[in-house]
Amino acid sequence: MPLEIMSVLDTCKKDLYVIIIAHPDDESMFFLPTIRFLVEEGKCEVWLLCLTTGNYDGLGSIRSNELRRCCLDVLNINKVILLGDHEHSSSSTLSSLTLEDHPTKAWSIEDAELCIVRSLQEALDGVNAGMSSPSSDDHESKKNRWRVIHLITFDEGGVSGHVNHRDTYFAVRQLFLQQEHATAERHQKNENYMSSSGLPTSSVSLAGVSIKAWSLETVRNPIVKYIPVYEWVLLLLHWCFPKWIPTHSSTGKENDDGRIIYRMHEPSLFRTNELHAELD
Repeated sequence: MPLEIMSVLDTCKKDLYVIIIAHPDDESMFFLPTIRFLVEEGKCEVWLLCLTTGNYDGLGSIRSNELRRCCLDVLNINKVILLGDHEHSSSSTLSSLTLEDHPTKAWSIEDAELCIVRSLQEALDGVNAGMSSPSSDDHESKKNRWRVIHLITFDEGGVSGHVNHRDTYFAVRQLFLQQEHATAERHQKNENYMSSSGLPTSSVSLAGVSIKAWSLETVRNPIVKYIPVYEWVLLLLHWCFPKWIPTHSSTGKENDDGRIIYRMHEPSLFRTNELHAELD
């Protein structure tokens, strides 16, 4: 395919953001500003991958239903992937992949990574298969629907310290590092061909696209985190001047140091900003 056509097709592709969480309700407690901004901006697709049904207290079915309703009906997330959800999932792969929701028992990082890889690969294959066409050239151009896949998850401490949150972070980090290693080996093998053909080199990873991974960085200062004076002032102003203070808007800003800050400008007693740092 001519390089001019390839470049045009690449500019038409969207980025895919996958929020990877451990339990239902993590999306609302820790990633709401990020999700709101990405969805409202409309320049990408947003998926959510939840690694458990949150069944520690025997409420997995209820929490799973709440997660789907929240993500699909309220947050307008494009796709929800929920492992271990036997009630709604028609995929034998997703139903068979299970991790235990537990506040003290750690997961095997290898098992958690396998769950992420297999569930994402099946979901991506399903989307790409639906876009295939009889033309081989067209199929080749569309099989890699996403320009970049961004994996967003907790930080090393799990934000709240929950062991499942921490293991989710380490599983995503291990997946990212292994993909980077595989990409480097692939580039090394193809170095002579790429230099002779003049084609641009690019990171090839899961589902044939480039992958970036981001971890959530929480506010370190406990006074700023738990005594949010700024938010209280906003809330007071909103009560006094409801037409002046916006209640539904989000912003995102990328810094030069590889970090992206998302802020949700909605009066709240909770701190509604998030900082995501790119893994390396």
